[in-house]
Amino acid sequence: MGTEEKTQTQPQQDQATAQLSTAQLLPPEVLEKIQYVYVNNTYLYGSNWDIRFVFAERSPSDKVEPRVGIVMSYQHAKAFLEVFTTQIKNIESAMGEIKYTSPTASAKE
Repeated sequence: MGTEEKTQTQPQQDQATAQLSTAQLLPPEVLEKIQYVYVNNTYLYGSNWDIRFVFAERSPSDKVEPRVGIVMSYQHAKAFLEVFTTQIKNIESAMGEIKYTSPTASAKE
């Protein structure tokens, strides 16, 4: 990738990161209007153009109820991953390590 290409894509990446970074700064009156849902199950689907997240809730009886779907560009997904990873690290620094066993790791044992 040449310097010219980097210069053209950098503002888009900076904008995506800025949008994610400032999400925590939304005023309370905006946050109060957002509909929140609980999810404990996530599916990912990808195409050549974007990535799709389906967030669902799995009940104790293993019934899965999709709650919301999100579609974003891979650039936005990468910016989201960066901000999300930083947030998890900050939480772990303050509260200790979040214990998690990957389902794929469990299946290999």
